Amino acid sequence: MAEYVLKYSETDGFFYGEEATGGLEYFDEARDTDTPNATVPAHQFVAMGAESNIDIVISPKGTGAILAQVPDGTATGGNKRGQNAVDLQQTRTSASQVASGDYSMVLGGAKNTASGYGAISIGGYWNNLASGNNSFIAGGTNNTASGSTSFASGNSNTASGNGSAVVNGSTNIASGNFSFVGSSIHAKASNYGQQAHAAGRFAATGDAQQTELVYRRNITNSSGDYAYYELFLDGSSERFVLPNYSNFNLLVQIEIRRVGGSEHFVGTYLVGIKRDANAGTTAVYDVTTLQEADSGASTYVSPMITGDTTNGSLKIEVNIPSGFNCYAVAAVRSAEGFAGS
Repeated sequence: MAEYVLKYSETDGFFYGEEATGGLEYFDEARDTDTPNATVPAHQFVAMGAESNIDIVISPKGTGAILAQVPDGTATGGNKRGQNAVDLQQTRTSASQVASGDYSMVLGGAKNTASGYGAISIGGYWNNLASGNNSFIAGGTNNTASGSTSFASGNSNTASGNGSAVVNGSTNIASGNFSFVGSSIHAKASNYGQQAHAAGRFAATGDAQQTELVYRRNITNSSGDYAYYELFLDGSSERFVLPNYSNFNLLVQIEIRRVGGSEHFVGTYLVGIKRDANAGTTAVYDVTTLQEADSGASTYVSPMITGDTTNGSLKIEVNIPSGFNCYAVAAVRSAEGFAGS
């Protein structure tokens, strides 16, 4: 027995039966022109079968992508998408505003780009760019996530450090690796692991803000005597570099604990540090001790907090007794600003 499918006629508005010639077997189709679909009709595919619940799967072949428009190399259809990419965006002003990275996604929104490997841009409007590998933009406008595994949302924010994030706010920059800015305006986190907050600026992004950082180091002193060791933001080499013509009021909290022992130290300090035209002008001009306590009967000697004139940074050194293996941590919080010469 012959099988038939329904075909809709735009001429008279009726459906007519035509003999099936290898058409869809497990889907029905429909057209709805009733309100609210009178002006823009809705066409529908409906899964068919005896079961109560049926999944619908769209499966590209090989490394093909899933997309809402046919690439044509223009702003209309966009450039070719990346391998196994998903691109459901339908509005762009440039052919490059597509999910061009392999395994990338652009889910809705308009004029957005996911060019990094595994990058994602969800919603938002106008020039959101997820160019870092595995980067993620969640809505907003004119955001850039160019660092690997970076995240950005809000308006005109940039997350360029690897693992960095800017969450909401406007005109913020997280350029340090693993740096963070949340719900601020004109804040800048340019150092490793830096967290910055601002409510505005004088002239440049980051010139009126608060910052938090954490120094650390695993130290073993086998020198045979007391020795000072510098702490770092990543535990080995990253420093808190000050911008030119800057001034910082710091709260520095230091704790040292001996691994496998009971000799511990804590200290809290207020520090004033500045940097003028270059790294060589970096100087600490005040250190006020608020607290020092040693659980090991004066085992430890006070830390040194100075300006590093080679790197233009805040230098924190702790003194470790000979033969000790210690974990040392310094938490730094600042009120900071900078201005031109």
